[in-house]
Amino acid sequence: MSAKRFKTLFRLSIPLYLLVGLVLAAPGVIVRSAPAGAPERAPVAQPFVVTITTDEFGGGIGCSLREAIQSVNTNAEFGGCTGSGDIISLPAGTYTLTGAAGEDDNASGDLDVKSNLTIYGADEKTTLIQAGTNTSNGVDRVMHIFAGYTVEINDVTIRYGKAPDGVDGASDATCTGSHGGGIYSDSDTTLILNDCVVAYNRTGDGGAGCTSASSSDGRGGYGGGIYVNNGTLTLDDTSVRNNESGAGGDGGPGGDARYGGFGGGICLYNGEATLTDSWISSNVTGDGGQGADVASGTAGDGGRGGYGGGIHNAWGTLTLTNTTVVGNNTGIGGDGGDSAGGDGGDGGDSGNGAGINNYATLVVIESVIDGNAVGLGGSGGSGTGAGGDDGYRGDGGGICNTQIATLSESTIRDNVAWYGGGLYTTSSGTVMTLDGCTVSSNTTASSGGGIYNGSGSTVALTNSTFSGNDANTSGGGIYNSGTATLTFVTVADNTADLDDDGSGDGGGIAAFGAFTMTNTIVAVNYDKGGESPDCHGTVASGDYNLLGIGDSADCTFTPQPHDQVGTAASPLNPALRVLANYGGSTETHALHPTSPAVDQIPAGVNGCAMGSHDQRGALRWPPCSIGAYEQDQIESVYLPLVVRE
Repeated sequence: MSAKRFKTLFRLSIPLYLLVGLVLAAPGVIVRSAPAGAPERAPVAQPFVVTITTDEFGGGIGCSLREAIQSVNTNAEFGGCTGSGDIISLPAGTYTLTGAAGEDDNASGDLDVKSNLTIYGADEKTTLIQAGTNTSNGVDRVMHIFAGYTVEINDVTIRYGKAPDGVDGASDATCTGSHGGGIYSDSDTTLILNDCVVAYNRTGDGGAGCTSASSSDGRGGYGGGIYVNNGTLTLDDTSVRNNESGAGGDGGPGGDARYGGFGGGICLYNGEATLTDSWISSNVTGDGGQGADVASGTAGDGGRGGYGGGIHNAWGTLTLTNTTVVGNNTGIGGDGGDSAGGDGGDGGDSGNGAGINNYATLVVIESVIDGNAVGLGGSGGSGTGAGGDDGYRGDGGGICNTQIATLSESTIRDNVAWYGGGLYTTSSGTVMTLDGCTVSSNTTASSGGGIYNGSGSTVALTNSTFSGNDANTSGGGIYNSGTATLTFVTVADNTADLDDDGSGDGGGIAAFGAFTMTNTIVAVNYDKGGESPDCHGTVASGDYNLLGIGDSADCTFTPQPHDQVGTAASPLNPALRVLANYGGSTETHALHPTSPAVDQIPAGVNGCAMGSHDQRGALRWPPCSIGAYEQDQIESVYLPLVVRE
């Protein structure tokens, strides 16, 4: 039974119980006992109903939320709570936690869950569980789910959690900030959130001057909103917003600083997460710590900002369906330390993957990755010798992928990074597949405005559009150092050498690895220096392509029999309409009926077949059009409706 339906039945059952009680109490009503020998019915569990908003534990006369959880934990009535089973009914109200952190028996600080549990709130706008009254005074994280249990939360807001900071100067993992600012879900757990909000939570900062030899110690805590450790996470119609992971610890005397925490909104560390109809927005990872100053010698380097502003997926399987990841940021790099008698420390780089940092398996379906930006690098420190180098801005504004990512019918737009404004794949043999997607209006300070594919990695692009992306150097639309294949793709209106300093080429594509395109349009792109508007590098043809300008000096393209190729003197115009929604779940460049891309591919050739689809999901009717958009073959005819008497 779904959570919403159970909640409805539970609410309706209250007047029903009252009605039965009134009938039984009415004069003249005969109550018949069960026949002798009839089997007894098992008692029906009665949910624990929270009656007070104060944070009691074993005292008072009402049933507090903490007492209700303790009743479920111990399978016995506790404090002022009555009922049985593992369900809590939480009326509208603000439930503020009190006490100190560091206690794991549910008596103080966060809510410690040690049993299967289901909570039904009245509405996420009116049922609020908080660890403080604002973002600066949280006493602990909000909830800690212990290993092995299943917890379902419905119609509740979780906010103002603050996980404990690391210990300054510690020589072990205690100098690392604690994980899970809103919810910490331990190993082998199942966490389900329906119609919930997780907002304004923060993980712990790393301790300053950590002396541990492990570089992972002293980092900021992971998972500002939610941290899942080797478990299962399910979000349905849930918002995770305005959360933050902790800052990295500053370096000790002469020492290097540590990383900011990963996963500003969510950190999945092993396990599986499924997000449906949800919203991951305005989360940020922690900044890198500051490198230490020294009187002589080399100063400490700044730490790197945390990865995964919206979501960090480490060794798990992450699936997004109809979900928006918007306005998330990674933390900035820490500054290098100064040296009064030596070299300054280097500034730290900022974190990668402002929207999503994927280090495992990622599946994105009918979703939007929008307006995410990586932070800036830290400044190098000063010294009487050499000054430290400045840190770099991170990569992958929308998605940074270091394993396997599959995107379908999704939009990646308006993201910003150093490499790969929209999408970035590392040079470690990663794989990214796009089908039915639009990558638009992304910006990179270096190469690969729409997508940057690193050496040794593979991207396969089908029925997709790259439009309006910008790169300060090369590859406004696509930059490839690995292996790239394009089939039924449109690459248009992208720009290279955006800063016009002459250092970039390939407004449409910059191909430095194995690059093959088939049934694809690459045209009306721009290079501010004018050298290579559409194509830079070596591009192989699978035939039936339309290349606007193919005679640039640094573009090597050998046409196949049915390719159409223009020149700088006479560019080939594909007659595209503006990027807009012409049907389907993503925007496309529709073809004007007079476009030279219309009806070029015969039936049975290069995937042109009855039953195949274009980017919008519209049927392709042979002969097929080149590019992501299939020009309609038959105009619609509307006939009058005749009604006979």
